Amino acid sequence: MRSSLGQAGRRLRRTRGECSPKERRLRPIGRERCDAASVRAPHQAPAMKVRCKRLELTAEERARVDRPWSEANFEMLAIDRTYVAYALATVRGTPCVRVRSDSGYLLTIPIQLFEVVDPRPSSFWEVGFDDGELELRPPLLATPFFLDDLGERVPEVVAAFEQLQLKMEAE
Repeated sequence: MRSSLGQAGRRLRRTRGECSPKERRLRPIGRERCDAASVRAPHQAPAMKVRCKRLELTAEERARVDRPWSEANFEMLAIDRTYVAYALATVRGTPCVRVRSDSGYLLTIPIQLFEVVDPRPSSFWEVGFDDGELELRPPLLATPFFLDDLGERVPEVVAAFEQLQLKMEAE
């Protein structure tokens, strides 16, 4: 039988922002306080992460891809940098990953340019279809014109994406 002092102690710790031993293990490194946003639930898997290994498709890959990719987008990436995968999608049959570039744009890039360093899918992803193509993505990215508005830096869309980014990076 648990004593009410234990529950009162947990409530007191919570109001002061202190962590229980279990919460301390789940708290992200560098966080000193325990609040709902800083403690990751044990069932949450980290978001998928990919590392850019090159900036060009090979001639063989270009021949298989059914879309002329703008290699200017590839130049917005950095080799050996690790990115959070915000979505996986097929674009005209080509498997792609959506990552945020250093300049803040959400890019859809063929997955062949990346090495998967953490294959676990984000807990925010759901299955969807866009123009008959399969996607695994957060519901926010399926909002009509969201990606266009994000690229055009519409303030409320940028704010919504930054909230999503914080959640996914904290996974």
